[in-house]
Amino acid sequence: MNEKVVMNDKIVMSLWTVCLFIVVMNTTMFNVSLPTIIQDLQISADLGYR
Repeated sequence: MNEKVVMNDKIVMSLWTVCLFIVVMNTTMFNVSLPTIIQDLQISADLGYR
C-alpha cells in the first residue's frame, strides 16, 4: 500500500513537450482559419451580442 511513485524526468518532459506542441499548433491553426470560417458562414461581429 505504501508504494512510492517514481516519475522519470525524461518521460514527464517529453509528455509536456508533446502537449505544448499540440496546444500551440491547435491555437495557430484556429487563428489562421477563423477569418475564412467567419467569411464562409457570413457571421458579423454583432451576432455575438444577440
